[in-house]
Amino acid sequence: MLSAPSRFALLALVAALAAAPTSAEAQKKKPKLKPACGMRMLPMAEGVQWTYQYFVPEGVQLPPGVRIQEPPSVTIKVVKIEKSGDKTLVSLEESYRKVVVKTQIECDKKGLTIPPESFFFAGQPGGGLQMTLGKIERKSETNVFAGGGLKGEAFEELKTTATRVPSEGSGAVLVPAKLEIERKMVVNGARETIESGIKTHKAVSRLTINMTGRATLDTTPDKPFNMPQLDVAMYFEQDTGVVVARNSLGQGWKLSEFKTGAPE
Repeated sequence: MLSAPSRFALLALVAALAAAPTSAEAQKKKPKLKPACGMRMLPMAEGVQWTYQYFVPEGVQLPPGVRIQEPPSVTIKVVKIEKSGDKTLVSLEESYRKVVVKTQIECDKKGLTIPPESFFFAGQPGGGLQMTLGKIERKSETNVFAGGGLKGEAFEELKTTATRVPSEGSGAVLVPAKLEIERKMVVNGARETIESGIKTHKAVSRLTINMTGRATLDTTPDKPFNMPQLDVAMYFEQDTGVVVARNSLGQGWKLSEFKTGAPE
């Protein structure tokens, strides 16, 4: 016969085993995310969703002039992943206010190719001002996302055309323009700590982006307009993606919700 202490210990063990989920159940509740192209620094799998809240970064000198009110939040969702030869195509839907922007990111062993309309291109909601970009010519020799991580430096040049559709009934005539963009990216190798809207992230990588460019209207091909220089800092956490983005124009976005799309 078991002694009283032994019976108590046995009952406690049985209760603990009954209360704990089985290994299979635990794995079902917390499945391992398998991102496209093994891209753990920006994990893209069907159903993954990021929501960001707008904030004004501290210590940023806002530029003069009239400012467009930023949307209070933006949500990006991975809706489809498919193979196309050696590449993987990731279809995203980016939504804010009543706007839904559909973009497509390409990835392969060389890294990521991100369209300018995507939030992940420069840490800003895309698709504003009813603008549509034409075919993009892109020149780049390196990719900071090569191998699924985030490291090194890269410089790319993009050329495209931009057209805008005037508001119905406005009678406005909007002239197409040619766009030229230079985008320099540098990854800070040291791990940093930063606060998002969901927690304190203690091991993030900072990607610094410097963008310059020109816009040339079709009506004045000899008078290109130099766009203001844009400096961007995007902070990435492995298996989560971008947790904070801020820029020299006084715009900032903090991750407020992250969903993997896996069943509970």
